[in-house]
Amino acid sequence: MATGGTHSQGVFGKVLFEPAGSPHTFDSASEAYEILSFDFKKYGRLGGHHGIRGVRGRLNDRVRELPAYFHGTLTMLVSPGDFITLLPKLMGGTVVVGTPVGSSTYSLGDVIPYFGMLVDLDYNSIEYKDCKIDRWVLRSRAPEFKEEGEPDMLYLSLSIIGSDEAVGTTVPAALIGTAATLDAPYTLADSTGQVTIVGAVRPISEFVLAGNNYLYAKYVNDLRPHSIMPRDREIAYACRVPWIAANLDLYNHATAGAVASHKFVNGTVSTLFTLTNLHLVPISPAIDRGKQEVTLELSGFSTATGLTDGTLEMQIVSDSTV
Repeated sequence: MATGGTHSQGVFGKVLFEPAGSPHTFDSASEAYEILSFDFKKYGRLGGHHGIRGVRGRLNDRVRELPAYFHGTLTMLVSPGDFITLLPKLMGGTVVVGTPVGSSTYSLGDVIPYFGMLVDLDYNSIEYKDCKIDRWVLRSRAPEFKEEGEPDMLYLSLSIIGSDEAVGTTVPAALIGTAATLDAPYTLADSTGQVTIVGAVRPISEFVLAGNNYLYAKYVNDLRPHSIMPRDREIAYACRVPWIAANLDLYNHATAGAVASHKFVNGTVSTLFTLTNLHLVPISPAIDRGKQEVTLELSGFSTATGLTDGTLEMQIVSDSTV
């Protein structure tokens, strides 16, 4: 929407998602998200004008349009309500509503779904068609004493690949949720006493949970990709714990791995990430932070113990009771 100013301003921007493949119908029910940054772009390509023809200049009769690439990253402070609509796009598997009671269970799947994005750029809009989430990263860190900023909010970054664009799509009046707990972003403190690794609750000072769908945009004889296909899947987890007696069992842990979980709770809503079989890569503690605390860095990946929901690398339970 035009603001009446002389230049477009990011503060008036808006990002909407519409599930499923094109054609996308954006309306008041489309998914609206509060974002921190969004650098998704079309990277167009022109070619054919570099040959030798007896003159030093390059002439316009040879210039041709080539297939464009569509990709970028969206970063946000993520809330329980955001997870409800985003998790199917991250995971790609089945969603079981009402199991457990009042909750929904999200499983991994082999097919990552398409969705559309509509970006309001203040004075105009761009619709990006047939997008998929390639990689996603959840992260947070406890603040240092007297540190400014808010590192302990829960940040979600989505690396997205798209297929096409349309300029000037009408931006509907879709609203971002304002429920007190459902739409308030999570913080690291929401996981107090809720991080379990190798059978015990662990205090952590920072963590990263990431998923990679290894998407590949396949181009054929067309200006747009023919499809966006997943080629692999990886679920990785890293965190930092105190180097104390209670955590000695985490160093050189069995190669076979063990279950781990990380849960966020805000009032009556929660989101539980269960890593079916977390393998911890041995990284020894060191005096690598000067006179500060010696910590143990845990870094690893999750594997499946079977081929059915609940035995794959990760499962997520979202309790959105308000």
